[in-house]
Amino acid sequence: MGWVLRTVIAVMGLVLAALLAGCSSAPGSAPAPGVAGAVQWIYAHAEGVRDDDLVKRQARDVTVFNWSAELGLGEPFSARALEAGYANSMTPAGPTMTPQGPSAAAGVVDAGSDGAYGARIMSLWDFYLEEVERREQQLRDHLLEGLSLDEVRTFYDSHADAFSRQDEIALKITEWENGRALASSEVTIDAGNVRMLQEGDDTVISAALGLTAGQQATAQRPDGRFAQLECLSRKDGGVEDFDAVVQAAASQLATERFEAELLRRLGGAS
Repeated sequence: MGWVLRTVIAVMGLVLAALLAGCSSAPGSAPAPGVAGAVQWIYAHAEGVRDDDLVKRQARDVTVFNWSAELGLGEPFSARALEAGYANSMTPAGPTMTPQGPSAAAGVVDAGSDGAYGARIMSLWDFYLEEVERREQQLRDHLLEGLSLDEVRTFYDSHADAFSRQDEIALKITEWENGRALASSEVTIDAGNVRMLQEGDDTVISAALGLTAGQQATAQRPDGRFAQLECLSRKDGGVEDFDAVVQAAASQLATERFEAELLRRLGGAS
């Protein structure tokens, strides 16, 4: 009997050890030490990320967190800090939360909290994505603050297309239905009304924006009707004055430098 009992205990011990080993590698298990381990842990619960993008996305995030901490823009990233920040982001009223932690990283709060994303509830993954974007914005702002006016002007001069005004386009529009021309009208598109016109009839205006003087095009509407477009004339809108777009130019330059430095840190600049 003693031998049988010892055998049973030994078998149970092996089974328990196997179960624990399985739990340690399952999604929701405790994260490995360091920033990379914490990022890998949260990505076990990623939503909407393709498998072939996982490694690249994780490497980018780790680089952003390390770069941010290096500059003193934020504390070193950790799973514990992420969970604490997520909990603190909920309403002071104390909404009911599902258990958080390495064993339950889905992170859902009740519908009465401020954690709602439209029709769904903010998850820990949502909160993580916001944290990544916040760190990236901090880095872009840091680069922005270090720019000189001469650097921004040089960027502006070499990227004139990015700061061009909307051309003035005189357009003739003929509406057709069932093989019959219903009506014809003329409209002028310029910097002052292009957005309003697109909001009212994006199908036609978007097609018109690519036309040169004398060109024609057909824009098919969702209801089956179509419009025949003729560009009567097109006048170059020129380029916005530097003083009017200096902030936009500086922001674009900071973003360009952010991406270049991120690529260098990832080892992709060679």
